[in-house]
Amino acid sequence: MGALNRARFEALAKGVAGGATMHAAGIAAGYGPKTRSYHKYAERADFQALVEHWKLELRRGGSSDLAPVISDLMDGAQRAMGLGTGAGMTAACKMLVEAARLKQLLGSVDGAAARRRDDDEWAARYGPPS
Repeated sequence: MGALNRARFEALAKGVAGGATMHAAGIAAGYGPKTRSYHKYAERADFQALVEHWKLELRRGGSSDLAPVISDLMDGAQRAMGLGTGAGMTAACKMLVEAARLKQLLGSVDGAAARRRDDDEWAARYGPPS
């Protein structure tokens, strides 16, 4: 692929990562409305990798430096745990979950599946809830 097509290739991948159809992303990237040649990119491994890269970037809000945010969440969680109250523990839990999400530790596990897994682990360790 030539250097002139690289900008349109990137724009096409970014559009697809943002949720646009291949046709809508192609038009936005500068391809003609009747052009279909860019549809062949959908099967290419480098295009799919670029789409995944842009999905990650868009999910992070475009910021590649989340360390200060994660650090603040961890500090806040420590202070909330120090309160020794139920509300403090709830706040700490929410901050730790958000920090983990930002660090991509939770992955693509949906919330219901995570709760079921946690309930099963809890029951295995401590017995069924009474």
